[in-house]
Amino acid sequence: MREVNVVLGQIDTGALDLALRAALAEKILGVSTYGVDRPISIWLDESADDADAAAVEGVAAAHDPVFLAADKTSIAAGEADMATISVSALKSGAAPGSAGIGHPRPDHTFSGERAGF
Repeated sequence: MREVNVVLGQIDTGALDLALRAALAEKILGVSTYGVDRPISIWLDESADDADAAAVEGVAAAHDPVFLAADKTSIAAGEADMATISVSALKSGAAPGSAGIGHPRPDHTFSGERAGF
């Protein structure tokens, strides 16, 4: 097993884990966090090399703790259909934003550290 340590200010552990698995699916074992002021550990299997460690560090550096999740990957065109999109904004003091949902629903506005609509 190989450990890569990275310091991140804010983290959505689930979102980071998904991003790491998308980049190196077969080599990621998991992510451990230890508190706000301590580095996180990203665990790789024993086959991981220096290039894999560098790739993991790049994914972690690009991590944004705002995470979108949907219950469907597509909706039917021209028919009545819907999908649920969850927005998790974990950044302290995050700026307000809006999401365009489309007709017949108006835009929804959210703000604060955790937002939902």
